[in-house]
Amino acid sequence: MSDGTVHSGLKEGKALALLYEHRPELKRPPRPFDVERVLSNIRQEARAIIAHATPEQLQSVPAEFQEIAGEVVAAAAARIQSGEERDRHSSGLQVPAWIMDEIAGEDDLTEPIKPLNR
Repeated sequence: MSDGTVHSGLKEGKALALLYEHRPELKRPPRPFDVERVLSNIRQEARAIIAHATPEQLQSVPAEFQEIAGEVVAAAAARIQSGEERDRHSSGLQVPAWIMDEIAGEDDLTEPIKPLNR
């Protein structure tokens, strides 16, 4: 400390790094991933877009959300299918019908799935 590492102009990030270097037990573990919290944040952001975007900006929103939904569906389908192939009896996972419809007949799930038209 006497070497000038700690001073009045120390930024928060550097102060925390220094603290955790000397007292690693004070660093909290990362919060567990919470799908509901993430989806709630996405919904909140979508409402902000609706409230504040101009009509011109809103024109591209449906296509963007459809593209995002397509990415999520493709990734979910691939992960669900690979999980089912590993062990069909290990979990009580109920795959939603709309995801099963997307993966039905798909040989290569690395190819992007067309966005859903819901």
